[in-house]
Amino acid sequence: MSVESVTSSSGAITSIAGGGDSATANLGFDTFLKLLVTQLQNQDPLNPMDGTQFTEQMATFSQLEQQMQTNSYLEDISAARDYSAQTLAVSYIGKEALVPVGQEFENAAVSLPEDGTVGFAYTLADTAYDVQIKVFNEEGDLVRQETGDNFEGVNAYVWDGKDSAGEQAEAGIYNVEITAVSKDGDKIAHRLYSYGEVAAVAADGAGSITLSLKDGREANFNDVLQVKDAGASTTL
Repeated sequence: MSVESVTSSSGAITSIAGGGDSATANLGFDTFLKLLVTQLQNQDPLNPMDGTQFTEQMATFSQLEQQMQTNSYLEDISAARDYSAQTLAVSYIGKEALVPVGQEFENAAVSLPEDGTVGFAYTLADTAYDVQIKVFNEEGDLVRQETGDNFEGVNAYVWDGKDSAGEQAEAGIYNVEITAVSKDGDKIAHRLYSYGEVAAVAADGAGSITLSLKDGREANFNDVLQVKDAGASTTL
């Protein structure tokens, strides 16, 4: 190996400490040391490497070592965080999670228990001038209409299970519709969240965790607004 080729290789090592491409970064400690030793062995005795150049290459090695140790430490932290998140997600099984229903502007189906109440939530993209909450039965008849909170972000609502006449509605599935508008009458983007019992948890190995609900829905772990015991009252 000539002095020129080793010098070129040492330049590649410098690119490792500076965040070079992945192929170069795979050289590691051993390759760096071999290149440095070979360079010292093959240098011209009458024109040896000056102290400044040698110090720079040793500094490069130190930076490389620190970077690889940092990467290893970050990988350990990431693995621990993922494990912690998975453990927390598994603890949700058998409980009710408040998760999104479809996409923006979509309605939500909620289940009203016998002589009970049902809670849900909605997010607003901006502060609204007016928010109307309508509850329909399965036949499409309007059962209840109320004015909801209009704050930007998360808003909670608990339907007491009564119709507009103050009578207890029958247990069953009801459809919730949210209408949010600005002072100018423009529609404001919103998204409904409803409760569902968590039946299973799945992780893809890359940090993403999915909750499967008994009602057939799937939700991203990071989208959960609240988790409560099945049947417990809403406290959001």
